[in-house]
Amino acid sequence: PPPIDPIDPPATGDDPIAAASPILYFAEMGSPGDSIDNLAGNDLNGVVQPKGWTLVEDSPKFDLAAGTLALSFKAPDLDATYGLWSRDSSGHDGGGHQGVSLEDGKLTVRMQDTSNSYYLSAPVEAGVDTAVALRFGPGGMELFLDGVLVDSNSYTGGMQGNDEPIVIGGSQGRSGNGVANRVEAVFNGE
Repeated sequence: PPPIDPIDPPATGDDPIAAASPILYFAEMGSPGDSIDNLAGNDLNGVVQPKGWTLVEDSPKFDLAAGTLALSFKAPDLDATYGLWSRDSSGHDGGGHQGVSLEDGKLTVRMQDTSNSYYLSAPVEAGVDTAVALRFGPGGMELFLDGVLVDSNSYTGGMQGNDEPIVIGGSQGRSGNGVANRVEAVFNGE
């Protein structure tokens, strides 16, 4: 299926995101210990961990050459660093690492190949519902906030070569390979 396009979603059905055939689609994150059903209709469910972040085990379905990551958040403050999305580990490994975080009043995206890191960023406000979309692949990286393109980068890589699980609501950039054993910057917002 084509990647989700939250910037110009399909106009069919009651739920345009579900109509776009996403790989992961979580409407709400739940409480520690909860299993979060993936509304995309596959077996890639999440489990909320004791400290509040959600773990989704690795799957070959995540090894995308191109795609769109869409999420929304509301940060109570911007006084700390918060991880929102992380498919990462310490080092560059086989490439394909991806992370989205809040740092120094900005939303920051980092993607990696086997030796370099590529960044996008844009200022955000505390206490404001913010919709984020990251497009990546042959057309480069594009960052949208609330439907407006705010930054871009010519890096054309995707998430291939990455065997890491996904962490939602934290950063695993210092974890070991294949595990989320050092999750930091846990997000405490909505």
